[in-house]
This record gives sequence, structure tokens and C-alpha cells, in this order.
Amino acid sequence: MNHPHPGSSPVWEPVEEPLAPAPSPALDAMLLLLERESEWLEGHSHRLFLRARAHPDLPQAVMQQTHRAEFERLLTSGFKPVLREEGLFDACLYLGTSQREENLANFARGLLALRPDGLFLCAMPNNLGASRYEKNLRQLAPLVVQFSKYHSRVFGVRLGPEVDRQLLLEQAARGELRRSEKTGFFTCPGIFGWDKIDEGSALLARNLPEDLSGSGADLGAGYGYLAHQILLSNKQVDRLDLFEVEELALQAARKNLQDLESSAAVGYHWHDVTTGIPPGQYDWVVMNPPFHQGHKRSLELGQRFVRLAAKGLRRDGVLYMVGNRHLPYEAILGKFLGKVRTLAATSRFKVLAAWR
Repeated sequence: MNHPHPGSSPVWEPVEEPLAPAPSPALDAMLLLLERESEWLEGHSHRLFLRARAHPDLPQAVMQQTHRAEFERLLTSGFKPVLREEGLFDACLYLGTSQREENLANFARGLLALRPDGLFLCAMPNNLGASRYEKNLRQLAPLVVQFSKYHSRVFGVRLGPEVDRQLLLEQAARGELRRSEKTGFFTCPGIFGWDKIDEGSALLARNLPEDLSGSGADLGAGYGYLAHQILLSNKQVDRLDLFEVEELALQAARKNLQDLESSAAVGYHWHDVTTGIPPGQYDWVVMNPPFHQGHKRSLELGQRFVRLAAKGLRRDGVLYMVGNRHLPYEAILGKFLGKVRTLAATSRFKVLAAWR
């Protein structure tokens, strides 16, 4: 369920089924290896799975996940996922992500969560640089597992006495929330575009009206850049609700907006936008929908964002969005709202406004 700022926004129940998850060949490879080598986990009953994803063949473990959609899938599968792990474990599984800094920090984090002689096992698609990450992990501890299947790589180490704990602490700290020297915003690895100001969001911010007022929503708010720019420039905004699927990003957004909350009520919702937002509540909605997951899935995500944003608007509300220039958002905006105008365009992005 959503987690609103007290008094800032209505409580509602999601009304849509979430989009189906993308397949994970790397997880399939890891589970195949564990099936073949089942003795590896014997005697390692207290297990941790970092960045866990639901799968019918998962072993029992503490499932850690901060992505709301994956968290919900784990719940539906009968697990009790957690945002943060506590204590020490006999084994740690890790499903690598597309972010280098997050992976390196989580290698160290996983090893620090182990009891002596504990097993750390990582699975990663080859196209994310799995062989390079294997070398990175080998620099922390001796490699004891190596397996390739489904265009993915599974590799692992044991926590022996030779492991440099101070090195692990320093590397794990690189994954913590901090103020970026590049952007000035609080952020951390694990947030999409964590170490930059997104080019599309910056273009949208520059082309928003300077007289936004009333109640608004930011769908896919990230670490709060767009919300920050809106609250900084529009003092007539009464309420701004941030909807974000990654809890790490929502943590960062709270830090980035804390000095601006006196001018407007700000709601922070750890929420999968594709399941719906409060209907008919907003004078305006801003969004930079995901388009980094392949053309077909990008279009499906974008269409779902547009349709649900339209439902969230009041009758005279306006949707402002930025999208990848080659994706045909105009048709879907016209279908669900009616009137569409291009406010700005570059070689990569376009800013659109739509209303009834």
C-alpha cells in the first residue's frame, strides 16, 4: 500500500494489475546451478537474497528488495520481503543490476552480511559485463563458483579469513545515500540516473508553466529533481504527491525536498504507478515515463502511465510529460485526453502537454 505524508493526499487502493515482469535468465541460471549443486546450501539454512525477484523455484531466504513491483511479487509468492536486512547469514544470493556502482557496493554489502566461511553467489546477464564483475568480486575474495548458462554468468566466493574487512566497509559505503558533487542532490546507486540530472527531466522542467498551482502529482519522481524545480519556482502549489517505485529514490527525494515542504504539502508514495493513482484528484500531473527497457516494453509502460495519469486529473487538469522523441505518445495522449500540444523538442526528447 502507499505511504502518504500525513494529511497531504487521499488514501486509495490500486485498481490495475501490474505489468508482467521482464524475464530474468540470470536468475534462471542461478537456480539451475543450485538445483544441480544442492549440497552448497545444505547447512546454510539462514540465507539472504539481495535484490530478490519472485520465482517458483526460489529457496527459502530473507528476501531483500526496495523496488515496489518486485516487492509485491514476492509478497504474492508467499515470502515476507524486507527493505533492509539485519544480522548475519550463512549464504547470500545477489541478482546483479545494470548499475556498476550499485553492484560493487552490493558485493561488499553481501560479504559483510555473511558469517565466516559464508557463500556469496552472484548471477548476472553477460550483456551487463558479467565477466568483468566476476573479476571485481575475485578482488575481494577467492572465487569458488563459476557457471555459465542462458547467456548469463553465475559466480561466487566464500568469506575466508584473508578477506580485507576494511576494504569491504569502504566499498559498501559507496552505496549509501549522499549528496552528489555533480548535481548537488542527495542520491545513491540503485536509483535510475542516480549520478546525473536526467536530460529529459531537465527539458521538462525548463518548459513547464511558471504559474502551476493547486494540487499536482509527479509520476516516477526519482530522487525528486523535477519536484524540487516545481516547488522552487511555483509558490502557489498547495500539494505535490510524488509516486516512485524505488524506495531508495523516495528516501533521497525526502532529503532533497525537506527545505521546500513548508510551502506545500508533499506526499511521498512508494508505489508502482502502473497499478493506478488516485482518480480525479489533480490539477496537473508531470511525468518522465520509463523508456529505457526496449521499444515494445517502453511503449507499453508509457501508454499505461498516460492512461492512468489521465484518470488522475480533474476535468480541467493538464498533463505535462517528456518522452523519447521516437515514441508515438501523441496518439495515446489524444485518445485519453483529446488535446495535445508540443511545448519543446530536441533531437532526443519532446515535451508534450495534453488536456481535455
